[in-house]
Amino acid sequence: MLVFELYDWAVALLAILNLSLCGYILANRHVPGSLSAAALTLAIAFVCAMFVLLLHTSSIEAGYAYARLRFLGIAFVSPLFLVFVLQYTRQSHWLTFWPLLGIFSIPLLTQFILWFTPGHLDFLHDWTLIPYADHWLESRTLGGWYYIHALHGGATLVLALGVLV
Repeated sequence: MLVFELYDWAVALLAILNLSLCGYILANRHVPGSLSAAALTLAIAFVCAMFVLLLHTSSIEAGYAYARLRFLGIAFVSPLFLVFVLQYTRQSHWLTFWPLLGIFSIPLLTQFILWFTPGHLDFLHDWTLIPYADHWLESRTLGGWYYIHALHGGATLVLALGVLV
C-alpha cells in the first residue's frame, strides 16, 4: 500500500538525515553541546531504524526485539535534549552527578525493566504483530511503567524547552 511505502521511506530518510547530522555535529565539536547533540541525533536515527525493521520483520520474535530495542533510543531522547540545551545555553554547571542521575534514572530503569525483569510484560502488555498488506502492524496494550517513562520524557522535554525560553 502507498501509505506504508511513504511511511517507510519517510522514516528511513529521517534515519539517514539524523546519521548525517550526527556526522556533521561531530566534525564541529567546538560548539557547546555538540557531543550531546550528536548522541541525540544518533538516538533518533536508531529509533527510526527500529521502526523500519519492525515494519519489515520476518517473525514475531524479531519484531518484539525491535519493539523493545527502539526504547534504547526513545527513552534517552528527552534527557539528551535537556543535556544539550543546558550545554548549549552554557548552563552546564547543572550537569553534576546528582542532577544527571535524576535526568537519566527513569531511562536507565526503563532499560533494566525491558531487558532484565518480567516487568517488560507490564511495559508492552499483550504485544503482537498483525500482518497487513505485506507489512507488520503492532498491536499492544501499554502498561504502568510505560506511563512513568512517558511522563518523565514529557517533563524532561518541557523542562528543556523552559530553559530555552
